[in-house]
Amino acid sequence: MWSVWSYMFLGITFLISSTNARSTHGSSEPMKWDIITFSQSWPITGCKEWIDKQSSHECSLPQPKDSWIVHGAWPDLRGSKHPVQFCNKTWHFDPEAVKTIEAELIEHWTNIETGTSKYEFWAHEWNKHGTCAAALPALNSEYKYFSQGLAWNHQYNMTTVLQTAGITPDDHKQYSVEDIHHAIKASTGAEPVIQCYRKAGRNYLVELRVCFDTKLQLTPCVSGKKVFGGVTVKTNCVSSGVIYPKNVPMEMFDLWDLGVNVEEQSWTPSPYEVIRV
Repeated sequence: MWSVWSYMFLGITFLISSTNARSTHGSSEPMKWDIITFSQSWPITGCKEWIDKQSSHECSLPQPKDSWIVHGAWPDLRGSKHPVQFCNKTWHFDPEAVKTIEAELIEHWTNIETGTSKYEFWAHEWNKHGTCAAALPALNSEYKYFSQGLAWNHQYNMTTVLQTAGITPDDHKQYSVEDIHHAIKASTGAEPVIQCYRKAGRNYLVELRVCFDTKLQLTPCVSGKKVFGGVTVKTNCVSSGVIYPKNVPMEMFDLWDLGVNVEEQSWTPSPYEVIRV
């Protein structure tokens, strides 16, 4: 016959195992964030930036290459000096969880950095940011998190938004950061964050960001502000003129972009070895 102590031992064991299960597949902690930044990247500038880090780097651009792609969806807490990151280090990225949307991720959440696996990029975004976003029921799985990013990329199609305002890729023309700001605000109602990559004294448009609250409704982003031409803009661009590049030199393309069948990169779970935002 079992003693009272035996039943107590079983109860405690069950409680511990249940707690461990929750920590492995979902966060039982309260929300640590109140805003999520959705960032889209311009792959042409992203490629320039990747090559500038090391001349031997090559790019795997999306098809078509003139499409804004997802960089990430990053939870944050207004007013906090501490980033909201890596909220559950036991909940690792599992490629099988997004297998049904993998083709869309390859096309719209593209890893342009040749030599690193597509899974490594997605793993980084999930482990660093997705595990924090998962505190929200609407984003509480890898599938939901990545699907939402794809949905936002479709809903806030920056290629179309800019084109409607007459802002199209050009390797030489400079657009004003104010015009980019007005184009996005007029189309989405949101005040965007405009990010530039600075090279040889020029600003190259690299990322556009909008923010959402915990109801996934648009909300003002928290970002540094500058005034250009009397217009307050959230940006890191050091001057008003911005190049929205159309092309990258041919040597920046890898065999994949030239239509050659490149063998799939092998991947092992090492998401913390790649330095990304």
